[in-house]
Amino acid sequence: MKKNLKIILLVAAVIVVALGIFIYSSVFTTATRTAYLMIEESGVEVDHGSGWTAAKDMMDLSLNDKIRTNEGMATVVFYDSIIVNLDSDTEISIEELSRSNIEVQQASGSTWHKFTKIVGVDDYKVSTPKAVATIRGTEAGIEVGEEEIFMLGEGDFEVNIGGEKAKLDPLQVLTIAKDGSFRIRELDINQRQKVLEFMRRNMDSIKRVRRTEVDSHGTIVRKMMTKYSEGRTVDEVLRDIDRGDMDDNAMVEKSPIRIPALHKVKAINDEVKKSQWVTRQIESGKSSEEISAGVKDRVYLQ
Repeated sequence: MKKNLKIILLVAAVIVVALGIFIYSSVFTTATRTAYLMIEESGVEVDHGSGWTAAKDMMDLSLNDKIRTNEGMATVVFYDSIIVNLDSDTEISIEELSRSNIEVQQASGSTWHKFTKIVGVDDYKVSTPKAVATIRGTEAGIEVGEEEIFMLGEGDFEVNIGGEKAKLDPLQVLTIAKDGSFRIRELDINQRQKVLEFMRRNMDSIKRVRRTEVDSHGTIVRKMMTKYSEGRTVDEVLRDIDRGDMDDNAMVEKSPIRIPALHKVKAINDEVKKSQWVTRQIESGKSSEEISAGVKDRVYLQ
């Protein structure tokens, strides 16, 4: 009888532990979607391999999918870490989609790419008819037309043109002519303005990714975010964090248990702060050296 009782208690304990792990995983851990589409202006289409159809906001994307914006605008999100803004009249396809290697092919139009380390994607490339760009920790733009234009906001940006590698510094532009020749120079005033416009739009996209992460975890993350904020709503808390009026480090530290989703939101907050800081530096005319040094020292978190 005692032996049977021990077995019953052991089985019960295992069930309780398993149930606890299941509940923790269901409530507190954070699932990362492989790829999805956010639509900003209607007209966007996708091709899953059987022809073009109207795209839906927040729809999942898969390997070999093609996206074209026509008169619309959209953003593709990979692993909550790579944010790709597509301008109107732009077409891209997804060529590789593993976390260790993501590759997009851009057939036409204008895109802006932000590579973050929120989840931990290893490698990201964008191929065009004339080149292959490797993007790491970067905000960069690519335009494909009669000429191909590669613009770097900040970070590391290497472009391989027919086997010849060219590396851009922040606030530089590389232009590939019809014949394949290329040149690198500093961004002019109009190009700086275009970079700023794309960076602001990309920032809005990151904030939407963040809000999606908060909403996907129901009340638990929202309660932790508002518990120590004197009655503010989630949107007010996020606004205050972005402005630097609230310390999200304290919010994370006060959590009684480690909530991965909360840490993920904190990582996205840091990316928003970084984008805000870099944008202000470009607006104020700071040099690429000053911007790179500030990003390296993470002054945007001070």
